[in-house]
Amino acid sequence: AQAPPAAPTSVAPKGKKAKLAADATLGDVWTAYLAAVDAGKKWQPRHRKTSVDRVNKYLRCDEADALWNRPISSIDAADIADLLAPIRAETPMQADKIRSLLSITFTHAVDNRVIAVSPVSQAGSILRNTTKAVKKKNFPTLTDWAKLRDLYRSIENSDLEASVRNCLKLQALTMTRSGEVVGAHWDEFDLEEGVWVIPRARMKVKDGKPKDHVLHLSTQTTAWLRQLKKAAKGKTFLFPGRLDADTISLDAPAKAMRTTLGMGGVFVPHSWRSACSTLAKRAVGADGRPLFHRAWVEQLLDHEIGESEVEGAYDRGEHFEEAGRVLQWWSDKLLSA
Repeated sequence: AQAPPAAPTSVAPKGKKAKLAADATLGDVWTAYLAAVDAGKKWQPRHRKTSVDRVNKYLRCDEADALWNRPISSIDAADIADLLAPIRAETPMQADKIRSLLSITFTHAVDNRVIAVSPVSQAGSILRNTTKAVKKKNFPTLTDWAKLRDLYRSIENSDLEASVRNCLKLQALTMTRSGEVVGAHWDEFDLEEGVWVIPRARMKVKDGKPKDHVLHLSTQTTAWLRQLKKAAKGKTFLFPGRLDADTISLDAPAKAMRTTLGMGGVFVPHSWRSACSTLAKRAVGADGRPLFHRAWVEQLLDHEIGESEVEGAYDRGEHFEEAGRVLQWWSDKLLSA
């Protein structure tokens, strides 16, 4: 069970550090740190919501002996390692993100002289030495057109919250990553031209690619988005969250795919990218020749073009319009009866 948000011992005025008591709990320090972040407007709303959601799910707890309710000065590296070990065994990436949130929380305690040294780094060493390394797994996917069409229709006909359902649909039609589609807002779209320009700052690859990612949407996607925008009633984000949240949570599409749609271990939202990559590269015309150049598919996925550094160095052309042909082909195939 989750406890109500803990109040910090004290919160300093804007521009000053919060003063914390010597017996401040982990919950106290996190709440004080979050107040400082809000005062300085250091986090984007979506990043703040995702971070708070993770803390609420994995750290916040109403049990008296839980780390959340213990004085932060009493928590050592072994305690943190014990907390993270089972999470790391199941989802290593999630464990890394939680460890990062713990790190900034303990650093805030150091800055406020509640503790002398953060134990989080040492906890990482304990984990590496006592748990088996987890091999990175490729995302599961499907490459059978009939199954992909059935899945898309299942999304359309589901009773999911509208924002989550529409988010899953757009990801299926554009091959975007979850963070890119969850955070989409209407001023990135030119629906007269059928173009979506995703700022480079919102992309996974931020360095080495100076220009924004341009997607020439399919005619079907553009028509659907026009209808969606009419119903948006002036909202900024395509997929608003409940209550006052700007967007749905970053984990919402994956959770819906896993639970409501029953695709756990078979397909995740990111799997649309690998499915499209595989099928587009295999596609051939009536003459037996490939329909698409490999570089067009890589452009669509915002991958580095070229299998080698040499090839990538020589192919510096942008293939935005050609990538749009891939998207149109994909929509035609996916949405066919």
